[in-house]
Amino acid sequence: MKNEKTVVVIGAGVSGMTSGIYLLKHGYKVILLEKNPSVGGLCTGWVRQGRYIDGCIHWLSGTKENHLCYDIWKTIGAFSSQDDLIYVDTWGTFNYEGKTVRFLRDYKKAEEEWLNIAPEDSKEIKRFFRMVKAFIDVYLPVDRPANMLPPNEMMKLIFSVLRHPSYLTTMKMNLDSYSRRFKNPAIRWAMAHSQPGPGNLFSMIFSYATVAGNSGAVPIGGSKPFVERIKNRFLDMGGELMLNADVRKINIEMCDVKSVTLKNGTIIPCDHLVSAIDPNYTLDVLLDNKYLYEPIQKRKKDYFKYPTISSILVTYEVEDMKLYAGNTFPVEPFLVAGKQVDYMGIRSYSYDPLTFVKDNKTVCHTLIDQFDSDYFYWEKLYQDKAAYRAEKNRISNEVVSRIEKQYPEYKGKINVLDVFTPMTLKRYTNVTRGAYMGLFTEKQPRLTVNGRIPGINNLFLASQWLEGPGGLPFAVQTGKYAAIRICKQDRIKFDYQKSALYKKAIV
Repeated sequence: MKNEKTVVVIGAGVSGMTSGIYLLKHGYKVILLEKNPSVGGLCTGWVRQGRYIDGCIHWLSGTKENHLCYDIWKTIGAFSSQDDLIYVDTWGTFNYEGKTVRFLRDYKKAEEEWLNIAPEDSKEIKRFFRMVKAFIDVYLPVDRPANMLPPNEMMKLIFSVLRHPSYLTTMKMNLDSYSRRFKNPAIRWAMAHSQPGPGNLFSMIFSYATVAGNSGAVPIGGSKPFVERIKNRFLDMGGELMLNADVRKINIEMCDVKSVTLKNGTIIPCDHLVSAIDPNYTLDVLLDNKYLYEPIQKRKKDYFKYPTISSILVTYEVEDMKLYAGNTFPVEPFLVAGKQVDYMGIRSYSYDPLTFVKDNKTVCHTLIDQFDSDYFYWEKLYQDKAAYRAEKNRISNEVVSRIEKQYPEYKGKINVLDVFTPMTLKRYTNVTRGAYMGLFTEKQPRLTVNGRIPGINNLFLASQWLEGPGGLPFAVQTGKYAAIRICKQDRIKFDYQKSALYKKAIV
C-alpha cells in the first residue's frame, strides 16, 4: 500500500511509535521526532553505578493471547512470545501489625488467605473477590475508537456492562471509604493503601484483575529493551527516527498544519501531524496558547478535582535480598514536600535475576507518591541545585533507615543508586507538573477524548493523557486511534485485522 503523504509524529514514546507503525503499515511516510537521545518517553530505564534501573513497567496489561491488547503489542513488536514475559506471583503485598495481606495472582488462593486472616470479614472478602473475578472477564474494545464501533458491537458493550453492576458502582467509591467495610485492621489497611491518594475502587480492582487474570506480565529486561523492540519494528518498516529533535513550534496556515520547527531552526513539512506528548505542552507551547481544547485544559486548571500522580523514586541495590516482588508497610513518619509520609514499599526486581541481580545484589526501589500540589515545592527547590541535591539525599537516607528498621537483616547492605523527583520527569518529557499518570477518582468522570483540536484539520493527538486514568494500554490504544483517524480522513481503508479476538471485545 503506497501513498504520497508524510506524517510527522512528535514524541517517540509508546504512543508515538505505535501511531508511526500503524501509519507505515498503511503506506504513509512517517518521520518520528524525539527530543531526547533515546526513545521511550516515560517508559524508560537507565544505568547508574553500573546497574540498570527500570523507570516504568510494574506489569504490562494485555499479555494474554485472548486479550485484545495482545494483538496490538504483537503488531508493534513489543514482545515475540510468552517466553519474553514474566508473570509475577503477586500484585501487591502489605504488612500490618504482624499480618501479611497478599493480592496473589492466584486470586482464589488469595481469598483463602484473607479468610484465614479475617474470618470476621468473610462476607465482604467474598464480595470483593467476586468483583475481581467479574473484572477478569472485562474486554474493552480497543480495536477502534468507541464512536467507530459497529452498532452490534456497541450493543454488546452496553449489555455486558449491565451484566456487571460493579463495573459502574466501583467508579463512585474511594478506597478509604471502601476499606472501612472490613473489620480486620490488616485487611482494612491493605485496602486503603493499595492505590495512591484519592484513587478509587474501580482502578484498583481493574489493575489487580489484570494480574489475577494472567493478562498482566513484566517484559524480561524491563522497560528499556521493551521500547527498543518497538523502535526496531518502526525502523524495520521504513520509518525515519530523528533523536535530539526538540520541536518548538507547530506551523499552521488556513487551519492546516504545514510543518514543525525544531529548536535548531530546522523546518520539517508534513501532510498530517500526530502529537504524541502531553497535550498541555502541545496547546501551551507548540501552539502558543492560540487554540482551546476544553476537556484537557480544565483538568490542568482544576487539579484538585482532576489530580495526576508523580513520584519520588529511590532506587538502591540490596545484598542478599530475600523478598520476592516486594512489600508495603507502615513506617515512622518523615516529611517529603512538607507532608508526612507514614508508609512505604519495597519493590524487589528479584523475579528477573538475569537483569537485576548481580554479585548477589538485587536492584530494588521505593516509590513515594507525589501529587499536583506537591510539584510547586519541587519546582521552587530545583532553582537551588545544591539544596535540591541535599533534599534528595536526605529522603534517600530516610528511606534506607526505615527499611533497615523493618528488615534489620539488611542493615549496612543497602547502596543507593539514584533518586528522581517530579522535576526529573518534567525535564525529561515536558509533562505537566512532572506527572507519570492520571488518577481516576470517584469525584470525576472518566476522561475520554478524541484528540482533535477544534480549528485544526490535520492535527491528531495521542498519548495516555487522552484516556483516564492513563498508563501503557491507553498509550498504545490512542496511538493506534490516531492512525485510524488519519486513514479515515484520507479515505484509506484501515486494516483492522478483524479476528475472532475482536468479536470478543465486550466487557
